[in-house]
Amino acid sequence: MASGAVPKSILKPPRRTSTSPLSVSRDRQTAIYHAEIIQQRKDLELVILNSTEALIDFPLATVDPADPHHDDASAARSLLVPFQPSDYDGLIQERNIEGKCGYLLCPRARLLQDTKAQFRILRVGRQEGGLKIVPREHLEKWCSEACQRRAMYVRVQLSEEPAWVREAMAADIVFLDEVERKRGAEARDQQINQLAEEVGKVQIGGEECARRREERKELARERGEVGAEGRVTVTIKENSGPQKGYAPAPPSLVDGERSDRHLLLEGHLPKEEGSTRQQGQAGNREHYDDEDDWDI
Repeated sequence: MASGAVPKSILKPPRRTSTSPLSVSRDRQTAIYHAEIIQQRKDLELVILNSTEALIDFPLATVDPADPHHDDASAARSLLVPFQPSDYDGLIQERNIEGKCGYLLCPRARLLQDTKAQFRILRVGRQEGGLKIVPREHLEKWCSEACQRRAMYVRVQLSEEPAWVREAMAADIVFLDEVERKRGAEARDQQINQLAEEVGKVQIGGEECARRREERKELARERGEVGAEGRVTVTIKENSGPQKGYAPAPPSLVDGERSDRHLLLEGHLPKEEGSTRQQGQAGNREHYDDEDDWDI
């Protein structure tokens, strides 16, 4: 028969809670650390909630969303620092409930579609396939496609990490219109620089033309040519004739004078062919007459 000894358990004995002052202090510090993290998270969530309520009423100045007021833009940047993309989506939804455009710096109302269909077919560029199917509620979040691009440009700058676990706060938000204005200013500066270079080339070309013009003048003077750039200077002078409206008098012969000026050829008067033939015939008749005379 077995003895009455109790068998030994193979399980580990339960850990006894230490009641020493050092252990109690360590547990207390751990609890305080976690409580501070929870409180910090609650505080940031409250900050995000208050920022959302404030941004629902933005902008405070009714201006064009492409050129918002400086105070509204600065306040929006500071309020969006602790936001995550999900918090930003909640802000857009709250603004839509109020009937406003989802872009926080747009004072206009959102644009409602004239259909109850859940989807709309939109015509897009060839690179995107030509047609795109978009949910109707997604189109009704904005007043225009431009505000949609502005809102999405802000969203992609928000950090995915919660604000209470970030090592440092995110940088200031940059709005799309500010980037486009900066790019436009840089493009204008580049155009001005190119224009200045072209003007400089034109000036250099003008100096080259002037130098060549002077060289042609010098060459014309060496050749003995008269006038600028080797050309003879021709002066046109009006003829001092009869008065206008009267025909000039025809040339007339002087009494008793034979005029052969119209027959002159290079200053010489040619002999008339008829008179020469007559002189020759007269000489022949005299010769024949001499032969007919017989001495008797």
